[in-house]
Amino acid sequence: MIAMMPTMRLSMSKDYHRPAKTQTDRMQKGEDIQEFLKDYDEIPKEDIDYIPIGTLVRYIGYDRKKRREMFRYGGLVRKIDKNYLVLMGKNALTFSVQRHLLDDQGGILHTTRFFKKRSPELRVETEMTDVMEKTEEMLKRHESIMKKQKDELKALHAEVMRLQQEKEELVEEVVKKDKKIKKMSKTSK
Repeated sequence: MIAMMPTMRLSMSKDYHRPAKTQTDRMQKGEDIQEFLKDYDEIPKEDIDYIPIGTLVRYIGYDRKKRREMFRYGGLVRKIDKNYLVLMGKNALTFSVQRHLLDDQGGILHTTRFFKKRSPELRVETEMTDVMEKTEEMLKRHESIMKKQKDELKALHAEVMRLQQEKEELVEEVVKKDKKIKKMSKTSK
């Protein structure tokens, strides 16, 4: 279906007017980027040539003017070349993304990092792994709490046993004193 869609280069569009600050320019905080990439996996650079046409990719490229990496929303892969990828964005407008930023001698200064949407199966597997890790964490925490409670119970049991022994000794002492008092009262009559 994607191959049938007519496209136009973004730079050739008469309808597109780049704003001074784009939505992407405003969205460069680490937590924003993490949120936009949470269901995406980074594509190893050796696998980029094998991305299926039509795959939704996002990327982090280098902005020469700002002299830093910048997150980009990307688009659907239309073409893969050894030097660039052609992506299709909104309104079927296409644009190219350089795979590498080169210096004047042709040396690589920066390699663009591409991310593809995680498959539903992998997403479920990742969520299950997260749940299992959290469950194991919770079990360890509960085991620790149970051990503390068991130790407290042992200490309380020891205290109860000590108090029972003390009570028996006191009862025995009271009985002896009671007998002594009774004996003294018999002798005083």
